[in-house]
Amino acid sequence: IPGVKYLLGIGLRHVAYTNLAHDRQFVRDFLAPLDTPGARRAALVVAQHFGRDLAALEARLPDIAQPALVLWGESDGIVPRATATRTAQRLPGGRLEVFDCSGHCPMEEEPRRFNREVLAFLAGATA
Repeated sequence: IPGVKYLLGIGLRHVAYTNLAHDRQFVRDFLAPLDTPGARRAALVVAQHFGRDLAALEARLPDIAQPALVLWGESDGIVPRATATRTAQRLPGGRLEVFDCSGHCPMEEEPRRFNREVLAFLAGATA
């Protein structure tokens, strides 16, 4: 499927990793798995069904009984803040933590803070 890798590269740089330094080699390495047979078509299918899958996930949130931590990057161009907020509100014991210096991947853009937040949440959840 022509152009899929190019478009995903643009999305990677301008939507997902807005605050992470990345060079051409980073983008090439990140997108390398798309050279696997069937991977580009699979990526397109995921993109086509993203909204529907997100709605299905939101519908199931009330079924979750455990406390949950929702981590969201302020510059996330993929998942809207309203979705992250609704998700945290619909989860019992749900908590939203916003990463001001991240896009879609705070675990890579702010790894130290990400790890601190997750560890603190887990420590509180097991106490």
